[in-house]
Amino acid sequence: LARLGCCLVNYPEETLMPGETRPTLNRSKGIHDLTFRHRDNLVNALKTGTLTIRAITSDVARARLITSKDPIIIGEAPSHRSIHSRGRRMFADGDIDRKGPRRLPSPPATPSTHSATPSTHPATPATAPPHSATPATRRRVQVFVEIS
Repeated sequence: LARLGCCLVNYPEETLMPGETRPTLNRSKGIHDLTFRHRDNLVNALKTGTLTIRAITSDVARARLITSKDPIIIGEAPSHRSIHSRGRRMFADGDIDRKGPRRLPSPPATPSTHSATPSTHPATPATAPPHSATPATRRRVQVFVEIS
């Protein structure tokens, strides 16, 4: 990935990263290390567009990937129920750390009762997020996974 100038973003949290070994195996066997549930996680993340491939075009940024100063795989943020406070990152040299995206916040509590009287405060309109000066480009990528 690093030599090609690519970075994977939002790799599924509960899925082995490339090169990781399943605890029940002595050595890595590539995609065969993944259980069917983990393969489904990976395929679904690719199909839904959650897992994206970011092209790194700068020579300096590509050199940082190759020398393992920047991660080539950035995992998704752990759910609010996770024991981990941050997501995983993997580097070109195979090192994996937990300094990725922060854990997702807990969802707000749902009110148990609704007030019968209307609110006296007018609803404030939601503000739109600011738009970037350079719009992000998205490309459709076809992924073929063969399970034997």
